[in-house]
Amino acid sequence: MKKLFLASLFAISFTTAFSQAYTTAVGARFGKGLGLTVSQVFAPGWTLEGILSHRRGENATHYALLAEHHRKLLGRRLNFYFGAGIQGASLDQLEPNSPDNPFGIAAVVGLDFTIRRLNISFDFQPHYNLKGGFRDFTSDSALSLRYVLIKRIKKKKNKVNWKFWENKDKKKGKRNKKS
Repeated sequence: MKKLFLASLFAISFTTAFSQAYTTAVGARFGKGLGLTVSQVFAPGWTLEGILSHRRGENATHYALLAEHHRKLLGRRLNFYFGAGIQGASLDQLEPNSPDNPFGIAAVVGLDFTIRRLNISFDFQPHYNLKGGFRDFTSDSALSLRYVLIKRIKKKKNKVNWKFWENKDKKKGKRNKKS
């Protein structure tokens, strides 16, 4: 059973080696409130996303740092992703009986689509507060629109030179001068 698990884990990581079409993307997040989001690839198939948003109804500034694993669906531009990380908030302490600022863990599942320099994602994030906050469990769904700052560099495949006997300078139309 252990060997099967390790083999499937290797297969998943190998097939998703380059699933994102970007390296760094920054943009806006539209959910329960308005926010900022930054997504950075840190390993093949993995991104680190930072989220900072202000929720009007709660008078709180929320933050999250999530590690997300991307799986391509129909090519590298459309991805399904899931992950987890930490989350918290800074509550506007207007009342004397307000709870402490919440801090806890978060999960995420979503879809991600990139076309040219526009990255669009929709996700669902359940949050569990380990301390503070009004409730132990909350959730949020949001649409994020990001501008791709750094595109993923495509690796060029090495073509086999079947005419290996030809001089490289001759192929380019240059004369080979020997001194």
